Amino acid sequence: MSHNKITVASQNPDSSGNVAVDLNNLSDVNTGTPNNNDYLKYVTASGEWQASATAATSTEVEHIWIGEGASQTYPESWINGRDIYFYSSSTPTNTITGATISSSDSFTNWYDTFNLPAGSYFMYTRAQADYSSSAGYITYKVRVDGATIAPDGYAVASGNSSEAPQLIQTVFELSSTADVTVRLTTVSNAASPSTEQALYGFILIQRVA
Repeated sequence: MSHNKITVASQNPDSSGNVAVDLNNLSDVNTGTPNNNDYLKYVTASGEWQASATAATSTEVEHIWIGEGASQTYPESWINGRDIYFYSSSTPTNTITGATISSSDSFTNWYDTFNLPAGSYFMYTRAQADYSSSAGYITYKVRVDGATIAPDGYAVASGNSSEAPQLIQTVFELSSTADVTVRLTTVSNAASPSTEQALYGFILIQRVA
């Protein structure tokens, strides 16, 4: 009869033209005898989809990252006591659930405030200011709700061949939501803002627990 001329996954239609296809009828599926709550997982070696008791999981650590190396002029003068801004041409990378990134002065694409939920964190950051001579430098520190949590970072003029910058690496615990900022603590021989911070400045915050 005409209704038997077409098959789907080797299954014939019934007299009404309907075809019943089970998952295992597909040529690249071999589930065997699955158990309750099993997942379907692709196995490259056999080229098949098979039943598995465990699902694929992501190992990516939740994080915030700004530091693309852009040619954008820093939005304000380098003055002691100000929080440092970091540049992102598009939406900054932020995969930390409940975290927000903002600009306290509403500078477009420049961010200085990182609001984090409770948790354990690792932070790594670098700032680069503009200097009127090779003797110029800045110091800066990480603060949580206004309290310093790590030794100062140190950045020098590009013409200074006798000293190396000191980046900040720190770990900290938050028992509740808090604002994290990077504050200028010393500014020496500053020049008008250029693209140095957008090119070389970065901030990485990882939530590790």
